[in-house]
Amino acid sequence: AAPAEEPVARGDLVGPGPGVVEPVLIAPPRVTYPPIARQQRLSGRVVVLVLVNENGRVTEARVQSGIGGRSGLDGSVLEAVRGSRFRAATKNGIPVKMWRTVVVDVRP
Repeated sequence: AAPAEEPVARGDLVGPGPGVVEPVLIAPPRVTYPPIARQQRLSGRVVVLVLVNENGRVTEARVQSGIGGRSGLDGSVLEAVRGSRFRAATKNGIPVKMWRTVVVDVRP
């Protein structure tokens, strides 16, 4: 017999699995381009790991991979992603917290 599934409550932290709908970004992050990065014509991809709560807000965010250096781009992307809104993840229709990655391509 299959193990009984644990009941899920609003706000529980879940991972991918049966009955889980991942959080969906409502609008792309609005990145403020740092002047030094614009001057250097820097572009690239920043990957941010975010914890989206049951209300669709980012409660934690950290850069997984970024452009690096002293351009300030990684920090600008991190700030933009922290302010992003999501449609919250659900498990069996109940709003839950879930980690997900956000990939942001930045160009001057």
